[in-house]
Amino acid sequence: MIQDKVICIVEDKMELRDAMSMMLQLTDGFVAGGSFDSTEEAIPAICDIVPDAVLMDINLPGSSGINCVATLKTRFPQMLFLMCTAYEDNEKIFKSA
Repeated sequence: MIQDKVICIVEDKMELRDAMSMMLQLTDGFVAGGSFDSTEEAIPAICDIVPDAVLMDINLPGSSGINCVATLKTRFPQMLFLMCTAYEDNEKIFKSA
C-alpha cells in the first residue's frame, strides 16, 4: 500500500490556510500534517512532523517564508517546498529557491 504524502502549510491568512488544508484532505494520496501562521510557529512543529513537502507563503509576519525555507532546508535537504505568493516581484520569488 502506498503511504500518503504529508504536507504542511505555512500561511498567515486563516481563510487561505483552511482552504489549502481542505483541498489536501479531499485529494487522494495527501494528508495535511499541520498548518501554521508564522515561521516562528512553523519551524519547531515541522521539525517534529518532518513532512514530505511544505506549502509556504513568502510574506509572513515576523520572519519571512524565505527565511523559514532556508532554516528548514539546512536540517531537511530532502524536504520539498512550494512557494505560494501573490507577489509579481521575480527577485523575491527567485530568492526563495
